[in-house]
Amino acid sequence: MFRRLLASAAALVVAAAAIVFIDRAADAAAAGVSITATQASNGTTTLTYRATVLKAGAIREVTMAIPAGTTGRVTSINGTVSSVTSTVLRWRPARVTNVAVGARLAIPLYGLKLPAGGPWTLGFKSIGTAGQVITSGAGVLQPLKTYTAAVAVKATNPIPAQTTNLTYQATITKAGTLGAVRMQLPTGATGTYGTVNGTLFVSGGYATWKPKSPLNVAVGARLAIPVNNVQLSRFGGTMSLTVSATTATGTVLSTGAGSIAFIAPPAEMPAVAAAGFAAPPAGCPDTWPTTTAE
Repeated sequence: MFRRLLASAAALVVAAAAIVFIDRAADAAAAGVSITATQASNGTTTLTYRATVLKAGAIREVTMAIPAGTTGRVTSINGTVSSVTSTVLRWRPARVTNVAVGARLAIPLYGLKLPAGGPWTLGFKSIGTAGQVITSGAGVLQPLKTYTAAVAVKATNPIPAQTTNLTYQATITKAGTLGAVRMQLPTGATGTYGTVNGTLFVSGGYATWKPKSPLNVAVGARLAIPVNNVQLSRFGGTMSLTVSATTATGTVLSTGAGSIAFIAPPAEMPAVAAAGFAAPPAGCPDTWPTTTAE
């Protein structure tokens, strides 16, 4: 009987001990931390941290790592942000925030200026009011994609001395509020210029387009500004035409140049009847062993 009790007690000890061990790696994976970056219209970066709640409770704070060398004036929503270290920020909710297991947290940080480089592996940890870890893990932040202006100019009728509609295209390389797009006209062009969705002013060989109302543009957005009723010069050729997009205060959002050819197609040639060809003289071979012999 004593031996049976002893064996039962040992089993209970083993069972209790098994409950103590927690697979932290599995918890980190279950947290499913993700971090995404988007560029704001003022040129700063917004980081959004997302993670799955692993333990229910009321959130006391959330700490989030940021890349070393990050600067800026950081704000968020529904809470306050403070610095723990130069690479860790703390977010605290403005009011009691209860979360259930499986809920997905999403906390944005605005106003960051990221350093060059990346990707970065950054930690995320949420602590409850009772001191419990609500969720914890790490995610990979990819650097923002960079763009070039990739200017292109297209014409509906690229024939010298004729009228055409031009479309100037460029990719935004810096986010902001678009104030104007300045486009170089083909050399010697004239016309009763027109456009859409804005106003057009022509002076000194350039056409400046301005939107009818403020237009916020993100990095990577593709502009396509039409300049219609352009009377091309009779002197054609391949031309490099510049495009520059700026804010109302002159900040450059995109700038570059694109080439376009204004060349007339070949003139049609009248058909000419070919006269008969004389036959080779009698005895002349069809082939020769060498060019010297021929």
